[in-house]
Amino acid sequence: MGGVTLNSRSQLMHAFGNVTGTAIPVLTAANFLLQAPNPGQRCGIYRLITTVLAATTLTIQDTTPTALSQAIQLAANGSIVLDMPDNGDFWWQGAIGQGIQFTLGTSTTCGFDVWWYPTV
Repeated sequence: MGGVTLNSRSQLMHAFGNVTGTAIPVLTAANFLLQAPNPGQRCGIYRLITTVLAATTLTIQDTTPTALSQAIQLAANGSIVLDMPDNGDFWWQGAIGQGIQFTLGTSTTCGFDVWWYPTV
């Protein structure tokens, strides 16, 4: 993983959506590459809000797809809220040039707001 970034909240980029299914595209690799200023960068997730309609598990992945988190158990109408860590570092970081996606254990509606930034 990378070092401390010291990015401010105002620098972060934002992706959001409300999708039904088991594969939830948060940030495609193509969109990441369009917005990343330099080749060889990774997508770092700094803040996250997500909700699910039905009980399920949610795994955060990059688009290779490699799991970045464990399968997080969520109850019906469950949610996850993560603010930027005090040290300014990211929660998760994807592979070079890859986007971010969620995989759900069962098909349901998933709403998300993800704040991200290209990292090294």
